[in-house]
Amino acid sequence: MQKQISFELNPSQELVPPASNTGAQSTGQRILIDWFAFTLPHGSKIFEVIGIPGNEWVPIETKAMGYDRMYLHGQMKVYESEREDMGVHCEFSGSACREYEFFFDNNWKDLIQRIRKNSGHFSRIDLAIDDFDGTFTLAQIEEKIKNSEIISYFRKSRILEEYNLSAKDNLGKTIYFGSPQSRIRIRMYDKAIEQLLKEQYDRESEAIRIESKAKLSPKDCKENKRNREEEYRKQRLEHEKQWIRTEIQSRDERSDAIADYILADIKIGEVVFGVLKNYLNFVEPSNTDINKSRWEITPFWQKFLGNIEELKLTTEKMQNTIKRIKNWIIKQVAPSLALLSLDKELKVNLEELVEIILFAKSRLKKRHYAMLQAS
Repeated sequence: MQKQISFELNPSQELVPPASNTGAQSTGQRILIDWFAFTLPHGSKIFEVIGIPGNEWVPIETKAMGYDRMYLHGQMKVYESEREDMGVHCEFSGSACREYEFFFDNNWKDLIQRIRKNSGHFSRIDLAIDDFDGTFTLAQIEEKIKNSEIISYFRKSRILEEYNLSAKDNLGKTIYFGSPQSRIRIRMYDKAIEQLLKEQYDRESEAIRIESKAKLSPKDCKENKRNREEEYRKQRLEHEKQWIRTEIQSRDERSDAIADYILADIKIGEVVFGVLKNYLNFVEPSNTDINKSRWEITPFWQKFLGNIEELKLTTEKMQNTIKRIKNWIIKQVAPSLALLSLDKELKVNLEELVEIILFAKSRLKKRHYAMLQAS
């Protein structure tokens, strides 16, 4: 049977097993919540629990996960169903976590307390450990895996690489430990290149929109696109920014345990240290001892573990929400507006659309103006 790390607290509020502190705390690492999902009993006042009034959420019909309705507030999602056994479910992706932190000053503890008070349980909490110091590289991790210089309770790992076939360059690598169904799963990837790819995607979308508005010829558009792709490729090849993200995905009782640690004001770095130390260790081969369990922890991994042990839960600056809203309008809302403009009975012209926008201004809340300040 696979051994699981203990998430119980001893009387002195320390992790079991205890973690030894290496002393050095790096300013080049941080830990933050990057996924947060919970379920409350059927009929619960979930919007009060979250802290955002229900009239500020956008209702959408859905069949996702078996629910009947979904409510959106930015990137935050709430799911409801007529079935009592389904309960009411809330899901914050990474970007939604950043929105929640911005609106509520990173006060996860109060939210967790309200969820507990309303008999809720946590289905998933992901912790992201960002390393900006280049403590290790994905190439080093891959080499350790392929040389079997690793001690782990995970039976398998997966290494996924994505390539741009036309530009002939690497679009990033992700290394997984554990299956998607595991109560604990670990994932490592280059966050810097991921962010660069997102920026390039946004730039490309904006360039296409501008060209369409300017009514450029297909020949000019093709030439512009070729030039942009060459520029993007050069940026990727010259990419040197250090930002490796290690994510710990926890489910069900493991998520409940992490929530309990946050409530108990335990340093989240100790929790992460305990999980990684128990589930994953990279080691140095010995010429005199064939027993891998006695091999020394490799220096880069020991340094990484020591750096994160003392870290507290922190935040990441919310990305440009206004820009994301604009992109969402273009991709998701614009087709519906176009449909309304074509309808013979409900035809909406530009003047009516402006009236709708002006009327909606009166409904803006403090958090909406906060988005403008963060832009």
